[in-house]
Amino acid sequence: MVPSKDTIAAGVEKLDRHMDKRDFGTERDMLRKALALEQETSKFYARMVDEMGEDGKLFARFLEIEEGHQVIVQAEIDYLEKNGYFFDFQEFTMEH
Repeated sequence: MVPSKDTIAAGVEKLDRHMDKRDFGTERDMLRKALALEQETSKFYARMVDEMGEDGKLFARFLEIEEGHQVIVQAEIDYLEKNGYFFDFQEFTMEH
């Protein structure tokens, strides 16, 4: 049985109150470290592609994967910071 609209709304409100009290500092720090690691890994793969030429094609695919990881981690950071961005798309601005 599907809960009523009011029951769902009450559940969402309760979750929002809980999430507002939660300290995301540690999670944000971990995500920033993860982002830095993804960026360093991408630099390594980019260097391999540049230095190895034709033999570096495998690293080109790894680079694409790492760039995707960066986008995902950045989206998580943006969500926690509520900065108005979602996957590099500005959903809202705090300016008038």
